[in-house]
Amino acid sequence: MSADATGFVVRRVDGPSLEGEATYLLLRFEPADALAAPMDAAGRARWVQACAAAGLAGATPSPDASGGDLAAEACERLLARLHDRPPRAVEPARDGAGTYRLSPAGEGVARHAVRMALALTLSAIGMAAPPSAEAFAAEIAELRRMIPELPENGDPISPLIVAAAHALGVPCRRSRLHPGTHVLGEGHRQTRFDRSAPLSAPTLGAVLSPGKLPTKRFLAGLGIPVLRTRVPTDAADAARHAAELGFPVAIKPIDGTFAQGVVLDVRTPEEARAGFESAARHGTAVMIEPYLDTPDFRATVIGGTVAIVMRRNRPHVTGDGQRTVEALIVAHNAALATGTAAFPAGFPVTIDDDVRLTLAKAGLTLASVPAPGDRVFVRTLPIRALGGYPTEVTGETHPENLRLFERVARVLAMPIAAIDFRAEAVDRPWHGQRMAVLEVNVRPGIGDLHGDRLAERLVALHFPEPAAARLPTVLVVDPEAEANDAAVRAALGDIRGLGFAGPRGLLLDGFPAGDEPAAMAAAHDRIVEDPTLAVALHWTTAGRIARRGLGIGRIDHAFLPRAGGDAAVAALVRRHADRVDPLPDGSVADRIAAVAAAVVRLRAD
Repeated sequence: MSADATGFVVRRVDGPSLEGEATYLLLRFEPADALAAPMDAAGRARWVQACAAAGLAGATPSPDASGGDLAAEACERLLARLHDRPPRAVEPARDGAGTYRLSPAGEGVARHAVRMALALTLSAIGMAAPPSAEAFAAEIAELRRMIPELPENGDPISPLIVAAAHALGVPCRRSRLHPGTHVLGEGHRQTRFDRSAPLSAPTLGAVLSPGKLPTKRFLAGLGIPVLRTRVPTDAADAARHAAELGFPVAIKPIDGTFAQGVVLDVRTPEEARAGFESAARHGTAVMIEPYLDTPDFRATVIGGTVAIVMRRNRPHVTGDGQRTVEALIVAHNAALATGTAAFPAGFPVTIDDDVRLTLAKAGLTLASVPAPGDRVFVRTLPIRALGGYPTEVTGETHPENLRLFERVARVLAMPIAAIDFRAEAVDRPWHGQRMAVLEVNVRPGIGDLHGDRLAERLVALHFPEPAAARLPTVLVVDPEAEANDAAVRAALGDIRGLGFAGPRGLLLDGFPAGDEPAAMAAAHDRIVEDPTLAVALHWTTAGRIARRGLGIGRIDHAFLPRAGGDAAVAALVRRHADRVDPLPDGSVADRIAAVAAAVVRLRAD
């Protein structure tokens, strides 16, 4: 028997369901006895070896494990690896022999994972050739790209927003329609977040902030201290402008991000020409401004009030009179890994041209041996991703500086703004020292320091009453749902702000949105992601709930048949509904009238 010839069914059951609150994946082999024979000791050993070769090490099958048990175990371990989570124990399902409960996953990914697990298991039985480790790894990499809920591009911010939403009780889901964003709240009560940026924010700051030069011009005209700026057209022009501004200067892409292409402390025409070339590779144009050789800071303003001020410190090593700078950097990186470093940087210092240039400006090289106690800065940029580290200075910041930062956020009309600035001292008023706002970020990273605190403050700003962020939901369990669907759609389709999921598809504010997904939970996700909707209505059967799960944790108003029907499903609905009424026994018009009254009431509330 081959992997392709072995029959199986994969179905996602969304909790709450008849088996419990959790969502799970149901795997059933067909026929049930296809892999029911116990695996002998040699086969189990071959299976363990095959799992290890495929990167699924750690499996320890029981002596009485069948081929189906091992295939399910391999699938669970593969799903865990794909989703970056530990595997859990495979459980038998109530559906009978040859049926297993696994960790939740998308059905398409799960089917592919089952085929891979079957191929691995059948090779141990001797019924198929073992898959190569290289081919298995390539399939895993391809599958990972199919999983929408995995963090994208190492995004460290979205998990903070999601955790804050859960902590505050605000509904939160990864968008199915706008990849990379999260939807907090439901329907017309939602705010969509792109990392730390709420996309419901005013457009002024969102349009201005990506370009450093337009932002500086706008702020300068409103009395905010910024630096003089020139825009060179080529490397020679950059050298000329740098000389006119007076060395040292800073050279940056006008629209760059994450400090890419930024060159600080440029001291000569040659460095200016090289800095232009570097900046030009990371932006559509280049800007030059005077370089303030002062500490670097960031103030994050949330809801018009300063939430935190951080000093961003450059990475350094301290001499001991014996080791070279290079050896000290290596020792620092090793200490970071064990939590014993002198400062808690998030990333190690990578030795590169920027490190060599920074040392050269101080008259040093990687081979220099600093005297005991000498602090040697190894980068000009204090960015955490390059080895820098932040310290909080909110309590030390002068009130006039706090007022300045809050004014910047107000004039840009943004709910969150991270203001990068340089100043001689944060505890002195800005107007009595060398100080300037460098740029304003309206989608800032908030994970450097107290990220959980900042995320909760940002989410609470948009959802002061978390309970009000839910979309009111009506559920109708109708034995004749299929037959009544056309009449229901025709009668309720004109109700403004209604998201309707019936046996034959979705209606979102009267617009058909394709066939209804296979489970109520997926249909509900589509409804609550629509920012125009005020009420969700699910018109379904007890059989669909029994097969696919209820998938909705709270229902405001449910209608159940007066008699007959599935008692277990009725009990499940009652546990999760605030109000339950009997579904009228009369005509479909009577049923529609009762449900429409509930929808109108909830929409008005």
